[in-house]
Amino acid sequence: MFNTSFNFSKSLSNDDSLNYYNRQGSARTAYDQQKAFGAFVVYELPVGKGQKWLNRPGFANAVLGGWKINISENTLSGAPVSITHAGSPNRYLTQSRVNTVAPIEQAKVPNWDMGQRFPTAAQTPYFNMNTFAYPAAYTIGTLGSRVLQAPAVYWMQFFITKSWNPVGEKLKLSFRVDGHNLPHKNPNLSFPNTQYNLNNTNAFGRFTGVVGDFSNFGTAQANIQISIRAEF
Repeated sequence: MFNTSFNFSKSLSNDDSLNYYNRQGSARTAYDQQKAFGAFVVYELPVGKGQKWLNRPGFANAVLGGWKINISENTLSGAPVSITHAGSPNRYLTQSRVNTVAPIEQAKVPNWDMGQRFPTAAQTPYFNMNTFAYPAAYTIGTLGSRVLQAPAVYWMQFFITKSWNPVGEKLKLSFRVDGHNLPHKNPNLSFPNTQYNLNNTNAFGRFTGVVGDFSNFGTAQANIQISIRAEF
């Protein structure tokens, strides 16, 4: 069995930085992850009783028959992020945004590669700090909310299962191996630091967290789980 799906969407809402001094329109919502792809494969090995090969009961069927392999791949585009600022020498009447001094398409570092992950300051920044600047005193800045986005999530999972009924319907034993975030073996990164602060340039655009935990979507690290279950 093979299933696949692709979803494209866009979600807008009022800009959450709207106030008396700043009445600019709408923005992407914080959960506007526009592209999602999923694929799922289920395959039962053609070995054992009722199958093409070794179609008979006995020891060979107990060991080799009845294995099922399931593989899924999910990809999700990055969540929107906003650029804030701190450490400005200027004064403002209200919370302000940063200015852009180059086309916003140049904000993300081209062909980005993190390089060395630790220490954080050694990372290659995800966003180009030179794309932004502090707004002038008593101005609100030019960059809208959530016009950039965090990295995409790539998450693959597989599991292999087999069941036995050693004493008929009275007892069922199941063996299962789960693999998460394989074969990528890369952490799914969360939002980079998006606070423009010329007093702390070694933090901007760097990552300090990952998406997901041990068992949820976007599992942070590659891992394998083995389980045995008895039903009686």
